[in-house]
Amino acid sequence: MELFSVIATAVGAAIATAGTKVAGKAVEKVGEKSGEKVFTAVEKFLAALRQHKPELVSQIEQSTLKPVDLGNAVVEIEAAAQGDAAIVTSAEALAIAAQATADPELKAMIQQVLDAVKAQPPKPENVGKRAEKIGAYAEQGDITITTLNMD
Repeated sequence: MELFSVIATAVGAAIATAGTKVAGKAVEKVGEKSGEKVFTAVEKFLAALRQHKPELVSQIEQSTLKPVDLGNAVVEIEAAAQGDAAIVTSAEALAIAAQATADPELKAMIQQVLDAVKAQPPKPENVGKRAEKIGAYAEQGDITITTLNMD
């Protein structure tokens, strides 16, 4: 599974588990409902993510009160994961645990996140990379830039 799908699965599991916790059910109920492995993996995933994106972790934990922009959350976490192996490792462990569970609510939330990510328009090319390409063409004489607006 590619990193983007792993993170989307992890976000879905984290939101589903956070929703169960916020609903006022005891930790034992959370363990019964989504599986103890999933609950533990969510805690590790959020702890690893909290170092880079504490505001996003807070949004995930309070997702029952205010919906999270799922596509944006996955993109932000993927960017943070590029520089931190702990996020990747914990997301992979969570994705494996979440896929092994039989909880239909958890599976539905994971599918909702995956659908939101798939429905999102493709990521735009990095502006810096685009500028480098334009500069390279200009140096070769392939293009001429007469006016440059940076609005």
